[in-house]
Amino acid sequence: MKIVVIGDIHGNLDLTPRMRTAIGSADLIFLNGDLTNFGTPQHLHKLLENLREYTSAPIKAVPGNCDTPEVFLEIERVGINLHRSGEVIAGSLGIMAVGGSNISPFKAPIEFTENDIAKFLADGFEEVENCESVILLSHFPPKDTNADRISSGPHVGSPTLREFILKHPSIKLVLCGHIHEAIGIDKLGGIPVVNHGMASQGHFVAVEATPGSEGRWEIAYETY
Repeated sequence: MKIVVIGDIHGNLDLTPRMRTAIGSADLIFLNGDLTNFGTPQHLHKLLENLREYTSAPIKAVPGNCDTPEVFLEIERVGINLHRSGEVIAGSLGIMAVGGSNISPFKAPIEFTENDIAKFLADGFEEVENCESVILLSHFPPKDTNADRISSGPHVGSPTLREFILKHPSIKLVLCGHIHEAIGIDKLGGIPVVNHGMASQGHFVAVEATPGSEGRWEIAYETY
């Protein structure tokens, strides 16, 4: 099972040759928020059309904080939304996702309180709670990792997301974005937390999940 995760597109997807190759061999494409830059449903459809030139794989998505409520509604209408939801995608392997962002000083179109985030995570996990291995996809990062540190120094991620990850041992990999300058890899309680960076600059993550013994999955990833 190969999952290609791209996010922070901001209406300007840089489909590099490497990204086109990865997308073309993927079993699932996940769009991890900020698909547009305060754009319209038409911008979303242009993005999907561009991707469809290179893949027939299923596409799932969540909105980012810089997507508008109209774009979020269109993500739902076209049947690709995974925000506050989860899916068993193969055997005992599940994915769950949450979009938007935690509250910021910028008052972006799609921001949520920590109480909301807790509800969204609980709803998503309910769909995959019987999975041995879960990949958690979040537009915003957990607090107090290298994935949520802004250039001036402070950590701005979600404490609720951090707590949720630490309480659920079936979560084997966390992929996030939102904080562009925090691209890279860290660990939280031994769990890899990967900030995938901006797809508008050609960055993405390719995840390879391979079934092992007793329902376990080996989950590897490569950042680009």
